[in-house]
Amino acid sequence: MSFEFHKYQGTGNDFIIIYDSLSRFPFDNHDIVKRLCDRHFGIGADGLMLVRKHKEHGYEMKYANSDGKESTMCGNGGRCFAAFLIAKDVKHKSGDVKFLAIDGLHEAHVKQSGWVSLKMNDVKSLEIIDETEYVLNTGSPHVVKIVSNVDEIDLIPAAHAIRYNDRFKEKGININFMTEELHRSKAAMIDHTLIFTPYNAQIDVRTYERGVENETLSCGTGSVAAALIKIMLSQRHGNKERSGVLVNTKGGPLIVTAKMPSAGTFTEIHLEGFTELVFKGEIKI
Repeated sequence: MSFEFHKYQGTGNDFIIIYDSLSRFPFDNHDIVKRLCDRHFGIGADGLMLVRKHKEHGYEMKYANSDGKESTMCGNGGRCFAAFLIAKDVKHKSGDVKFLAIDGLHEAHVKQSGWVSLKMNDVKSLEIIDETEYVLNTGSPHVVKIVSNVDEIDLIPAAHAIRYNDRFKEKGININFMTEELHRSKAAMIDHTLIFTPYNAQIDVRTYERGVENETLSCGTGSVAAALIKIMLSQRHGNKERSGVLVNTKGGPLIVTAKMPSAGTFTEIHLEGFTELVFKGEIKI
């Protein structure tokens, strides 16, 4: 069988997207998905997404990590998925689209520039391990670890110490290292004329993703997790308004906005940033 594919990236997080309205693609064949995501023998990507039709919601996003296995919600993947739908289906002239993912219904707005705002599901609780380490689920499970400088951390062994400990080794978890006090100037790296949403805080984040089992240039749900921790810490210091956080990832800037109506709960969460079609083609499997 042959399939047309589109490769998209969002802040360096890259994905293979296949329009599979007839459900022909063998999504349960982990070896095929893994081979397509392989950067030497396949197309190369952090994950693969199928666009399938859904009777009630129009579209459904099926997502697998580069290990070939179906995974939980992918934030940057969802943004790329929305950008693909808008480009594919001309009836969405407003730039608004809805789709069902593994964690529920999502809404997105796509600007012509490629800027995508994706509404995430509410976060109803978080676990405080200590003043530097937190656990929460933003569609995927995450640990957020506050460190003095994300650029100086030896990320892989530091992440493995958490990812493969007795608590998380069976199911795995994503690890995000976050710095609140920025150690490098990002002003020259960000064209603020292209940032569509105001923010009142900045953080640096590096992420180790389960399923990829390596550091990625960016992680959408991980950026959301880290930003929510920053919002929580800010509200402890008297900020009770809706907050916007600029998240500096290795792949570029993302903005997360949210409200924290009560301790440990977050609503009206949006993940925003640019997406880009890298290339498209056809592949036989």
